[in-house]
Amino acid sequence: MGNGIAVKGVNHVVNNIIADLRPHHDHRGLISLELSSLTGSVIKRNILYATNDAVRPYLQQRLYGDGPEPRLRDCDADSNLYYNTVDPAWGARHLETERVFGIEEHSMAADPLFTDPVNGDYSFGEDSPARALGIEPFDMSLVGPRKRSTAAR
Repeated sequence: MGNGIAVKGVNHVVNNIIADLRPHHDHRGLISLELSSLTGSVIKRNILYATNDAVRPYLQQRLYGDGPEPRLRDCDADSNLYYNTVDPAWGARHLETERVFGIEEHSMAADPLFTDPVNGDYSFGEDSPARALGIEPFDMSLVGPRKRSTAAR
């Protein structure tokens, strides 16, 4: 799949960095809203970061089961940070579209000022706009695949 996080029903997506998805023939969105009503879901304090213009912040389309289309406007969505390195207006367009539904009121479209994203370092300093949104930094050495220790076998 070509998406970062797939939301299939009521979930909380809080304090994540969804970054640098590569173009894919089945690309959906950095966050893909895929199943039923999302009333009660929370999508807050996330960084959605793209490096190409084929990536969308969200896919809002029921891909499974029956029922209503999943929509971001049915979620408690706010205090997210949006940035696309090749299309600086990408985040602002998303916010303009969604704010008419009363969501994303405190979210921002701005560069998160990652330390070295080209080399996979998505940490951010005190001057990052992510901090103003309440996005908590985390230990990047604990993120992603790691080698299994022989003691754990």
